[in-house]
Amino acid sequence: MTAWTRTSTDASRRPRPAIREHDLAGQRLRELSVRIATARAAVAALRERLDAERADVERLEGLTLSRVLAAVRGDRDDALACERAEADAARMRLAEAERLLAALRDESARIQARRRRLTTAPGEYAAVLDERERLLTASDDPRRPRLLDLAEQRGRLTAEHREVTEAVRAARNAEGALHHLRERGSGELTRFTDIWLDNVLTDVVVLRRVERSLDETTRSQGEVAALRRVLELRAAELGARLAAVEAERGELLERS
Repeated sequence: MTAWTRTSTDASRRPRPAIREHDLAGQRLRELSVRIATARAAVAALRERLDAERADVERLEGLTLSRVLAAVRGDRDDALACERAEADAARMRLAEAERLLAALRDESARIQARRRRLTTAPGEYAAVLDERERLLTASDDPRRPRLLDLAEQRGRLTAEHREVTEAVRAARNAEGALHHLRERGSGELTRFTDIWLDNVLTDVVVLRRVERSLDETTRSQGEVAALRRVLELRAAELGARLAAVEAERGELLERS
């Protein structure tokens, strides 16, 4: 093994644990985001429940008609004790939910801080691989033909994936615009019918034209949606192929 090969191999392997940790941190942050949203909703619901239980306690404790009626029946003390117990239970559940939410937020903050420190790892690793690729493809290394082939595939797939992704974005925008147009057209059609339909025969002709326009908009929206789904599938396929090429390239470049 030449000196440059050994040095480059060692350099390419050093960032890999950092990259792996960076990716795992991102995955964990996404999981935590879902859990935090769920915990936040639970806290809000439990706070509402506690407020309701407190209101029940205050109603029985205060000089209200409910208290008078309860006293007459002789069950006020039992009802008050029950409501206080339910309020205490609601308070405990809320406290536990708040502790869980705080713990999730703390963990998310720690991981975000750690991930920020690893931000440069993917770029450093990519730079090392690019340098190794440049050196190997300029040599008589047996990996050279395959690396050149992978480089061609990588460039072609990257360009196509970018184009398809942009097309997906354009299709989504068009779909949203058509939906807005259709919703607005339906509001305008209702207004037109309310104001003008009973006046003259020509209004019926205009109404039919508006209805045909809405039908065409609906049909166009369906066609764009179908195209968008096809493009999304193509983008996913290209992304998978590109990932496979990247993986093989990385394995070749890391090999001693």
